[in-house]
Amino acid sequence: MDLFDDLDEKPNPVTLAKERIRAILEKQAEDVINGVSNIKPSKEKKKPSGKADYNKATYNYYKSLGYDVFRVDYYDARFQRQHDLLGFADMLALKAGCPPLLIQLTSKSNMGERFKKIKSLSASSLWLSTGGQIEVIGWEKLPNGRLKETVRVVTAE
Repeated sequence: MDLFDDLDEKPNPVTLAKERIRAILEKQAEDVINGVSNIKPSKEKKKPSGKADYNKATYNYYKSLGYDVFRVDYYDARFQRQHDLLGFADMLALKAGCPPLLIQLTSKSNMGERFKKIKSLSASSLWLSTGGQIEVIGWEKLPNGRLKETVRVVTAE
């Protein structure tokens, strides 16, 4: 007589779980092969959102006017914030014989808010009093996908 004959053998729960999973996977594989699967196909990678790149568009716009253009804003990873030069400028444009130009770029619909913000900053008044110029450039996406600029000059008044 064997020592373990009188014990009822209970199946191992791990083994039972593996068998259930294997059966489910085999059924799903069979359904996929037969074309009756309710498993959704994996999502494809998202295509670019079509969001306009105002930095690139602004850079190209001022380059076409003969300016040398430099980004003067920076990203602070510690605080996960973008910081603008003097609190408003995203780019600096320089051209021989012209005063230095600070540029605030935005969407066309947001130009009014940006203009008000710049006018309220003492740094913008100081910049204008030293002979510098400030422009707010607003971009709007046309139905054909192209960007159209609107430029507004900030004055000392």
